[in-house]
Order: sequence, then structure tokens, then C-alpha cells
Amino acid sequence: MISRQDYQDKTKWKYERPSLAVDSVLLRYHEEKLQVLLLRRTARFDGDDQAGKLALVGGFQPNGLALEDNLIQKIFEKTGFQLEASQFEQLATFSEPEQDSQLWVVSVAFLAYLQVGQKQAVPTNLTDELVWVNLWLNQRGELQLEANGQVLLKEDLAFDHFHILQTALLRIKGRLSYQPTVLSILPAKNTMSAYRKFYACFWPGYKMMNSTDFWRKHKRFFTKTDQKVKTSKRQAALFTWQID
Repeated sequence: MISRQDYQDKTKWKYERPSLAVDSVLLRYHEEKLQVLLLRRTARFDGDDQAGKLALVGGFQPNGLALEDNLIQKIFEKTGFQLEASQFEQLATFSEPEQDSQLWVVSVAFLAYLQVGQKQAVPTNLTDELVWVNLWLNQRGELQLEANGQVLLKEDLAFDHFHILQTALLRIKGRLSYQPTVLSILPAKNTMSAYRKFYACFWPGYKMMNSTDFWRKHKRFFTKTDQKVKTSKRQAALFTWQID
């Protein structure tokens, strides 16, 4: 049997080693629309086939730094938003070799939830345009994207980022009935109608459901307050949200 050192020397360069990256699905809810913050990439080199496309906020992973710490740093440098570790949820690892034509990249993607009124500083390393993109799932669970009145297609996004976004929204949709952590991007108090409209971003069927039926289905996550707000039709009760 060979020694540990001989084994390490023998296998060290036998297998190709991918580059490691982190990406964030940075979400907010603004004017009754679910939005993700993307970057319009500038060319990194001559003939860059990803130039002009929209990409998730992230970057390559250096040695000696935790994934979440690196992502917090990347988001602040590129967007000006200072997030805490509690605002992240690990989504999935994406490793398709063909997603980048230049090199093999393994990406660890995170859901990142912006809080209402979260302040934005001036980015310290902004080289790409920041773009807020509206996103939702249609009746078939397919990702829909729109920015500045223009429908975006899969080809408008860099690398495999369309697939990452689709995975993110399907993950959130699947957890709405038992762990809706995405509620953290909403104000502390809302009407039941407002919650229902928010849920419709992940399944359009909620648009057709009345607020009473919605309340019965998801009441474990909402607590009625003694406050009311005037709507177009009547006074509506306000509810706080909580996550088990």
C-alpha cells in the first residue's frame, strides 16, 4: 500500500478542478411586484459572449472565506446593500460544465431577502448597470421576467442564471404552505388581500381565491391585529406575519 503523500501526489492533478463561485437571488417586493436585482454585464475581454446580458449578483470564491461572508462582501461592493447572514438561505449548487464557455464553474446560489426600507449605500465596486427585474411564475410554473416594460427571455440572462431564478421561485412556491420565509421581504403588517396578491407571484391561482379562503388555508402564519386600513371598498383588518 502506498503512503498518504504518494497517494496525494498521484491524484492531485488527475481530475480537473472547477472554479467556485457564489450567486445571490436578491429579492424585494416593490409596488406589488416581486423583483430581483441583476447586473447588466460589461465585456470582461474581447469577444465576451456574456456582455450585455443580465446576471445575478455574486462572484468567485476566494480561499479562506466562508461562502456567506464572501457573498455579503460581493453584494455590498456591487449594489451598496449591506446584508446580514440571517437574510440568506442556501438554495442549491449548480455545476453544469457548459454554463460558462470559458471555464468550468461550480456555483453555490443563495436566496437573499431585502427588508422593507433597507438602505442602499453607494457601491464601491460597481462596474455593471444595476437592473431591477420583475419576476413571477405562470400557471404552468414557468418563470416570467420583465424589465422596463420589456419581456425578457432565457437568452437575455448570462450563464445558467435563468435556471437558478426558476429554481429559486419554485423552491419558494413549494414552501409557502409550511415555511414561507419569503414573507420577510414584506412590511410587518398587511391586509389579507395584500398577502394573497403577494402569493400570486408564485401561483396565479391565488388571484382568483377570495381573501377568506386564503386566510383559512394559511392562517397559521398570520395574526389579526386590532388595526384597520381604508381600502377602495371598505375598512380592512391588518395582519402581522410570523414564520414557525
